Amino acid sequence: MATPKDKQDPSERPADFWNYSGNHVAALVDDCVRMLIYATDKGISVSREDSRNVAAAGQAFARGRWTDEVESNLYTTKSKLAAAIKPVTTETLAPGALHCARISTRFYFRATLAIASILVPLSMVVFANAKLTSSSKALIEENDQMARSLYNELEDHRDRIRGVKNTLIANAASSSSSSSASTGSAARVGRTENHGGPALIPACMTPSGADGATAMNIGATSCSLPGVLQRNGLSEPGMDADEQLADTPSALAIKETLQEFSRNNRALYAQTKWLSRLNLGRLQNVYSSPWMLDPAKLRENLELHLPILINPNRSNTHDVSTNDDTKNPEHAIDDGLQKIAVYQDIRAMAQDAQRTSDILWAAITTYVLPALYAVLGSLAFILRDLSEQSVGKTFHPTHGRFVNRVRLVIAVIIGTVIGLFDNLWHDSVVSASPLAIAFVGGYAANTFFAFLDTNALSGKSVNKRA
Repeated sequence: MATPKDKQDPSERPADFWNYSGNHVAALVDDCVRMLIYATDKGISVSREDSRNVAAAGQAFARGRWTDEVESNLYTTKSKLAAAIKPVTTETLAPGALHCARISTRFYFRATLAIASILVPLSMVVFANAKLTSSSKALIEENDQMARSLYNELEDHRDRIRGVKNTLIANAASSSSSSSASTGSAARVGRTENHGGPALIPACMTPSGADGATAMNIGATSCSLPGVLQRNGLSEPGMDADEQLADTPSALAIKETLQEFSRNNRALYAQTKWLSRLNLGRLQNVYSSPWMLDPAKLRENLELHLPILINPNRSNTHDVSTNDDTKNPEHAIDDGLQKIAVYQDIRAMAQDAQRTSDILWAAITTYVLPALYAVLGSLAFILRDLSEQSVGKTFHPTHGRFVNRVRLVIAVIIGTVIGLFDNLWHDSVVSASPLAIAFVGGYAANTFFAFLDTNALSGKSVNKRA
């Protein structure tokens, strides 16, 4: 049953029953309640009057008894609470602020993993490229010095072989003349155990056995003199001159140098192959040398022929492709001379790969890597800042996203221009590489720009004094 009070016209209600609250009042009350709850949770001192004003405002808003006095008191209380809980604000205490902080943290964490997955392999390649380039240059410098002296030593050894050969030929000729004049050079007749008939035994052979004869193949037997080598059934004096000089002190020194020289050739060839792969290209045969195209020839040209300083063609009696001249002992040094020619081919390839590497990786190291390291430093700062803001409830959903994106753009700018200040770093920063400076610049952008401002202002003051 309706009462007379319920039937009263709203225009005739008392003034204290009117609700004067606007659309902003609900947000105002919620903000003050959140700030008061945060202050009490963190142990921040709040006056009794302020807490009472918040409680009264909530009750007045719920019962529709909002007045201008209640709103005025609430604004005063909000100002006091905001000053008490700084740097926390009403925006950072909003219900969705922590969720936005988690989303941002997840995004920047994934971005950090992506940058690191690019930086780590790229840095490894740059490091390996720098080591290979420096090692190759050291090998080239070492072999250049050895090649100059090695050629002269090999030619001197060839002259010594020729001298020994001529001496052996002269001794053989003298021995042959004296043997022909001697009566003891006549052949003796003997009987062998395996042959019933008589056989001619050279005078240089002494019979042995009980019957005074020796079992031998007379047709295949001949007397050899010192320094006389048998070849194709003929005695050629001086053909073993290289063998007689193979163990002399000078030859041993040449062998040691040749071994080290060939070892450097193999190392330089292997490093050049890896350097070409790091340059995203293939091995360039600068002189179009055919020995690089055949694996068998490749090993033959990189390895020394054994025994060293002995002509290997003399042992190839069945090789019809070699003429008599190549079997002479003075050709024992040809293998060493070949290694010098092989080194020139490898050096040309190595220097070509080094030039490509210097251009390609120098550009990457100067412009790409600093930008990536600056972005990595900026991401490190952002993740650290997001972690602290999430714990301290100071993350601003709108302002935080904007600031972090601006920081990334600034990091890219710092990393891009970091190579332009190479002299400045050497003069002002002790033992700091551009990549380290780029990372620090991305992490502490404010400090980086303060450093630039300081140097710029000092430069201006010097110009004014001048």
